[in-house]
Amino acid sequence: MADTRFLIAEFIKQGLISEDKVSDALSVTKLTPDGKAWLSFLDRFLLVVGAVALVSALTFFIAYNWAEMAKWAKFALVEFFIILSILAYWDLGVRQLSAKIALLVASLLLGVLLALYGQTYQTGADPWQLFFNWALLILPWVLLAQFAVLWIVFLFLLNLSLFIYVGTFGGLFGFSFSTELNLLWLLFALNGLALLVWEYMSLSRGWLQVTWATRLLAFVSGASITVLVVGCIDSPVNNSIFSMLIWLNYLVVLYIYYLKKKPDLFMLAGGCLSASIVILTFVSQYIEAGSSLVFALFIIALGGVSSMWLKKLQQEMQS
Repeated sequence: MADTRFLIAEFIKQGLISEDKVSDALSVTKLTPDGKAWLSFLDRFLLVVGAVALVSALTFFIAYNWAEMAKWAKFALVEFFIILSILAYWDLGVRQLSAKIALLVASLLLGVLLALYGQTYQTGADPWQLFFNWALLILPWVLLAQFAVLWIVFLFLLNLSLFIYVGTFGGLFGFSFSTELNLLWLLFALNGLALLVWEYMSLSRGWLQVTWATRLLAFVSGASITVLVVGCIDSPVNNSIFSMLIWLNYLVVLYIYYLKKKPDLFMLAGGCLSASIVILTFVSQYIEAGSSLVFALFIIALGGVSSMWLKKLQQEMQS
């Protein structure tokens, strides 16, 4: 579709397609959605919104009527909808989108059930345990559903549990440097590994071939290692060649894979942004205070070089 869009733009620029025929060209090449495509989009959109609304409505209903509802009624209500969602999953056909959304609803409601249990009986468990146990309990459904959204929910729960755990204890497995460094290293390791496994598994599993998920994982892992390197440059205490080496290797792997194996301008643009931030941070250490003009010129130069390179790659990908 990107190639077709580029060709249509070139034809319009060269005058091969007149202005009054542009809409016809877009319609013939299906670059603009027709009525059937809009109905399909609305069907999926309303399905997802309805599922989220159902979980939210049940959660707020119990919270609003907390004092009036008996314990057994709260648990029974949530469990009833979990069972109903699982039955809907099997009845709708396990490969249908509606069935996978039903299992997503059951997974979200399981978290509501865990929160309800902890609030009702005041178990005293740390908040990180709620999200970690939630992730572990829905793992069988995540494996069964073959649904990218559910995998992202699972990874989000792991990220959130790590965030809360490190914020509470300051480290993991006995390693303790600083809360910020621990958190950034763990986020980078978790999401970087998830991205690597996701890309490898997507080669043989079509349902994992969704660009938004890999881009999200790349954003979190890339942002984590970039902030780590920036912190090492800014703070002499945290200066570590190890962080710089990991960051450089991350960028090299990113460029090799998304330039040669699986071209993706978004990923390459993210790598350019990360490199620009690190370079500017390094340059700022050697620019005297008040030399804002010099620093601005560096920003313009890096932005210009990155945009020119990305534009050239876009033309090569579309040729």
